[in-house]
Amino acid sequence: MSIRDSKISFCTVCMNRAEHLKLTLPANIESNKDYKNIEFLILDYNSEDDVQDFVIKSFPSEIENGKLVYYKTLTPDVFNRSHSRNLSFKLATGEIICNIDADNFTGDGFASFIAQQFKIDSDIFLSAFEKNKSNSGDVLGRICLKKEHFHKLRGYDERMENHGFEDTDFVNRLILSGLKSFVIPADKGFLHAIKHDDGLRIKNENLLKNLNILLVSYISPACTEFLFINKNEKFKIFTLIDNKAFDIINSTRTYDEQGYVLSLAKELTYEGGYSFSEANIVLNINNQSTLLAKQIDLNNSSYFITNNEKEFFIITNPQNIQSIILCISQLYNRLILTGNVTLGEAVVNTDFFGTGIVYKNGEFSKPIIIN
Repeated sequence: MSIRDSKISFCTVCMNRAEHLKLTLPANIESNKDYKNIEFLILDYNSEDDVQDFVIKSFPSEIENGKLVYYKTLTPDVFNRSHSRNLSFKLATGEIICNIDADNFTGDGFASFIAQQFKIDSDIFLSAFEKNKSNSGDVLGRICLKKEHFHKLRGYDERMENHGFEDTDFVNRLILSGLKSFVIPADKGFLHAIKHDDGLRIKNENLLKNLNILLVSYISPACTEFLFINKNEKFKIFTLIDNKAFDIINSTRTYDEQGYVLSLAKELTYEGGYSFSEANIVLNINNQSTLLAKQIDLNNSSYFITNNEKEFFIITNPQNIQSIILCISQLYNRLILTGNVTLGEAVVNTDFFGTGIVYKNGEFSKPIIIN
């Protein structure tokens, strides 16, 4: 089989994005009908909306002839971008695999375009990343590569559980592995997406979905602490650094990553268990307890104070919570990306990756185990 005839798998992960998929999937199938050896793979990441009914009922002939395959996993409680993409890529049967986000339109003839590029040079990958140019975040998930190269790098770094930089890291590591980057041209109509707000982008992710209480403590003009009290009896503390203020105060660039304004201090990130004690919160880190005693101020607002008089204030505004989570999730993933770049790591996920139990085309009596 020539590379021109290679099977291409368009892989789409969907968690509660049925409304997007109802617009993009029919259009993408129609837009690529000229390329015969194609697979549209939908991984339903334990959605609670009607994505399953839509896919199964709307495309019976495509499912029958194998042009479309629908998988569902019932395990995840929250959305994990890296794991979900790894799982979908491992399920794909094409020699060439391409991530198509649920809100993305491929444009006419995209599969034929991909095949032609790999016919010219098989040691490439395609993406929307163009050096020194700003790209729309809505299409940065569009990465196409040979499946053998995906396995060689062991996929997306699954330490990146939340939103941000997971695609950038994957592209960096593809280049580190020796592959050449080919930029998908925007002027051919291949990079269109449905616009949506950031709330939809992160609504199914761990930092937001498991959040019980979000607290903030002002440490200095350069340093702010965010305490996430989660529903699973776990907490996390993230320390946000304003690099400009830090430089002024300390005359160093200790926390500055590639000129970014904000960073997370990795060594000041903690997690552990907690318990409530008469409306107070007891944090447990390495068998040592910290009491956050609840206080009421003159405006009848509540806040917490520790025994060393560090104050934590409750954040209640939904928009502020969303903005903080979006910021922290990206900064946390960027720490991992920076580590991979510094160490020159192309291969990640030294243990298992992309594992799970899935069900194919609505047949829930036949579990498929992916190791």
